[in-house]
Formats: sequence, C-alpha cells, structure tokens
Amino acid sequence: MNTPLTNPQWEVFAQKVAQGHPIGASYALAYQTDGEAAQTGGSRLMRHPAILARVQMLQSEAGEHVAGSLRGARQRLFQIWANPETPPALVIRAIEAEAKLAGWDRGASGEDLPNIVVRIGGE
Repeated sequence: MNTPLTNPQWEVFAQKVAQGHPIGASYALAYQTDGEAAQTGGSRLMRHPAILARVQMLQSEAGEHVAGSLRGARQRLFQIWANPETPPALVIRAIEAEAKLAGWDRGASGEDLPNIVVRIGGE
C-alpha cells in the first residue's frame, strides 16, 4: 500500500530518508531547523513505527523501479546486439554498456579494468 503519512512533515522526512539523505538533513528539510536539534529530532522520528514503515515502503518501491529500469535497458541493448543489421561498432557499444550495467567494467576494489578488444569479422 502506497499511502502517504497523514502528517506532511513526517512524509517529507520519510521521503528524504528513503532517497538517501542523512537523517539530520531530512529532519532539517521537513521542520526548517538545523544543527543538533535536527539530528536529535531525526533520530526520534526514525523510531516511530509508521515513519519507519513508510521509509521501508518507499525504499522498496524505488528498488523495484531501478530493477525495472535496468531490465528495460538490458532488453534494449540485447535487441541492438541481436539484430544482424546493426553495425559492428554499435554492437560493441551495446556490449560495453551491458558490461557497465552488470558491473563488469570494475575490478573487485572498484578500479577500472583494461578495455577488452573485440574483433568482428575476418581479421
């Protein structure tokens, strides 16, 4: 169920936390305050069951949206790659884009991996 919280300030706070903003900054945006009061107030709100449930719901929905977007992007890349009329340079770009989506362009510690040379055709 995607029902906003009845308190508008709680809803703003929950949305900001779900988007990845720090708790203190989220509270400051919702309540127009800052400093230690924002951090204390944010920590207090995160213990409220309705707010915690709303943050979890929003994060879950965002995760589903991202997963759907990635699936769609991968399907479009596969269509480009699988089409025999696609120029080889575009096929290579599609393969490189898929590798980036899959995280294959990064090593275990996050460093860039060397480019892979792909040859298509007789040479």
